[in-house]
Amino acid sequence: MIEMETPQDLAALLRESGYGRIGIDGVDGCGKTTLAKNLAEQLDVPLISLDDYLDEKRDGYLDHLRYEELKRDFHAKPQCIVEGVCLLQALNIANLGIDVLVYVKRMQHGLWADEHECDVVEDVDVFLKAEGELAEMFSIGDTDPARPALPKLAGELIRYHASYRPFEQATFWYCRTAS
Repeated sequence: MIEMETPQDLAALLRESGYGRIGIDGVDGCGKTTLAKNLAEQLDVPLISLDDYLDEKRDGYLDHLRYEELKRDFHAKPQCIVEGVCLLQALNIANLGIDVLVYVKRMQHGLWADEHECDVVEDVDVFLKAEGELAEMFSIGDTDPARPALPKLAGELIRYHASYRPFEQATFWYCRTAS
């Protein structure tokens, strides 16, 4: 695992290595898209964002990606950066592969801010139940009993990280200091 702190240093390493397809993974809102756009510009390669293949206004993520379109565009770009949440699982579903994985870690005070949700070592269902109960305790106003306090995407991301452990599979960690 090689930790990087600037997009310029990461771009230089990626350029030297000659990777064709570069994956950028991490939790929602950690800076994947910003990093991917920066790297795509520095490396002069196209960018594929999974969000561009997402049917909007749906509850969840992986079940709502347009995989056939993703496959078509991916195969048309032998050199590219592909980014999105649950990246390894989405690529697995589409039967696509990348040459190298960069995992974006949001850092605060020198610590990985999302470690609690990403590095779950206990039973995932037990963890999700506890997180849902905690979210309910802090919800404001009346909550809809038919709708859990923990959003479906949050649960999907936790399950993905527990199963695929992308931060362990990554060749590079991009450690972004949260502002």
